[in-house]
Amino acid sequence: VISKNLVTDPNFAVWREAAIKNNFASSIALPLISENKVFGVLNIYSSEPDSFKDSEFKLLSELARDLAFGITVIRNADEKRKVEMELRETESKFKQLAENINEIFFLSDPGKKKMLYVSPAFEKIWGQSVENLYKSPTSFTDLVHPDDRAKIQSALNDQTEGAEVNIEFRIIKKDGSIRWINTRTYPVFDNDGNLYRIAGVSTDITERKIAEMSLKESEERFKSLISLSPVGIVILRNNKIVFANQAFLESFEYSSFDEVIGMSIIDFIHPDFKEIAEENLKKL
Repeated sequence: VISKNLVTDPNFAVWREAAIKNNFASSIALPLISENKVFGVLNIYSSEPDSFKDSEFKLLSELARDLAFGITVIRNADEKRKVEMELRETESKFKQLAENINEIFFLSDPGKKKMLYVSPAFEKIWGQSVENLYKSPTSFTDLVHPDDRAKIQSALNDQTEGAEVNIEFRIIKKDGSIRWINTRTYPVFDNDGNLYRIAGVSTDITERKIAEMSLKESEERFKSLISLSPVGIVILRNNKIVFANQAFLESFEYSSFDEVIGMSIIDFIHPDFKEIAEENLKKL
């Protein structure tokens, strides 16, 4: 099942808030089947809408089939050699996928003493070599903005305790540019329930953050213009006042915004014109 846009897909309405919170824009769900029975589902999410084209769907479908086969065969010790072959093929296909998308996939031990895998997108986003990260798994923190280092350390501590982490922070690249990063990590436990891996995805969300900040600045400028306007201005929702500037309050001799919030705008119309005003409001 492919959802091209989780924000607008009506079938995903129950999970829409969680998707937005985690910066998920599209997803694909592939059944894991053994002996004509579904025993699991492989879910993959992307931060971009409509990320899963026909070629990706074909590749991921093969990955799901191989993964299902591998899981099934693992249960049979006599098929160990076949499992290893299938897992190698699965790993190869995973790398094909991971090495051709914009997100950074990584896998490490819980204490970040060993980096087991990191996709090439790290070099594009961080501007550092993958080899350097393999040699020093915590070297990625060297570029973290000073104001965000405390939250990074806190997140690393949470990871070692087996917690899922979803964090936004900034990095300062060598050229001086600042990039916003969203990192989500997930604990991986062995059969005995012991934490032995940390899997994660990092996404460059700079463009989204810039858009959010620009929108916030525009809203603040708009609110400032309204507040300072010498003309009385109100903002209505369902004909009820949700905002009134100082000029409006002074015009009707109110001292506080709290006194007018929730009032109908009709309450401020002269009785001789209320009927006309109500008719005009119905047309809005």
